[in-house]
Amino acid sequence: MLNIAVTKDPKNYEVRFLRYSFECETPTWLDLNAHIAKDERFLISHAKKGLPIADVMRAYFSKNEKLNPKEKQKLLNRL
Repeated sequence: MLNIAVTKDPKNYEVRFLRYSFECETPTWLDLNAHIAKDERFLISHAKKGLPIADVMRAYFSKNEKLNPKEKQKLLNRL
């Protein structure tokens, strides 16, 4: 469902965040992590203050271990 939502609206930041967070938390053996790198690049480059779920994103990215410290700080500064 998330892949369909992204296909229909690829610039929707919230949908991309949901897919990214789902894929990051899914065990790799399920092979449901094909979009992590692509979504990560999109989220970092399109982050901005005032997004409807910015607080949720900020909390998630603060604990996210997939981002390197520089990427994490850049993202958190923009939310």
